[in-house]
Amino acid sequence: MDITLLASTIARSTKQGESHGGLFLIRPFESKYCKILDWTEENIKWGGSGGERGLRGICFYKDYLLVATNNFIIVFDEDLNEVRRICGPLLNLCHEICVGEDQLFISSTGYDLIVSYDLEQNKFSRCAKFYGSPTRSERYEIEDTKSFIRQNEFHINSVYYMDKKVYAATGTKGDVFILSSGLDFINSFQSDASLRLDRLQLPDSHRGFFGRKVIAHNVYPFMEGFLLNYTENHSIVYFKDGRADWLVQHPSCPPHHGVTPDLMSHGWARGLCFTDRFAFSGSFPASVLTVDLNEKAPVGKMFLSDYMGHSVHGLEIVPPHSKFLKLWNVND
Repeated sequence: MDITLLASTIARSTKQGESHGGLFLIRPFESKYCKILDWTEENIKWGGSGGERGLRGICFYKDYLLVATNNFIIVFDEDLNEVRRICGPLLNLCHEICVGEDQLFISSTGYDLIVSYDLEQNKFSRCAKFYGSPTRSERYEIEDTKSFIRQNEFHINSVYYMDKKVYAATGTKGDVFILSSGLDFINSFQSDASLRLDRLQLPDSHRGFFGRKVIAHNVYPFMEGFLLNYTENHSIVYFKDGRADWLVQHPSCPPHHGVTPDLMSHGWARGLCFTDRFAFSGSFPASVLTVDLNEKAPVGKMFLSDYMGHSVHGLEIVPPHSKFLKLWNVND
């Protein structure tokens, strides 16, 4: 199977002076990978979570690669030269990013926002802010956001563009919001039709995880429902009609010298992409699980064996004729 993935990683169990994030090309069906970029920002945050700790969401746009960090977006050319940085006061704790209609959509988790940036005019255009109980969203023009303060209440960490719609999700509840490409509210899945993870009907062996705060990542429309990383359960879940239709859990990670579990649970599922047949889910220590969507079963899991202190954050399928494929083995 000729599929190449691009993965971004962040620091989870590394020491100062060691690599703390980067970009990797991965061929999951060949169990091969190569590192194409090392991230060595001096202001890395070494404790806890959040903050500057590596590279996050990724997406392709024309001949460019866009990569999110904590509070800015890097634009790379096909040779991985940094072309420019997209910076703005509303970007904080950025997670996933995506592109549609020449707009870059950014999940600015630290502000509970989805922010859009016009890639043709090179300026921020508008945002959707999430608030209240039950959770609601409201569109704002950028000039009307000067009073916004940091407020990571809902952990808005997922954004996905498809068919002129933007799908955003709360990480703490798993509520899904459907917005227009202009970020106007269209619909949401909450209440009785909820995708809320605390109402999942899962096998008894998985129910113990509900004693903790539940966190989801990468909630994407798929077939007649949604495919997502149920992060604290280390699983990929497919939802249909507001229920968990099936679940595939990441296998346990073998012990590895130098990886300490105190910074992040092993198997912390984050980073997701898929074809019609296969899904690929990232986790910690740095690894990618391949799932057969027809069989609803794992195919295999490969580890980035030289970078086990990293955790996969962003994961994308490289387009088959992309010029970024020429970077394979560039550092070998």
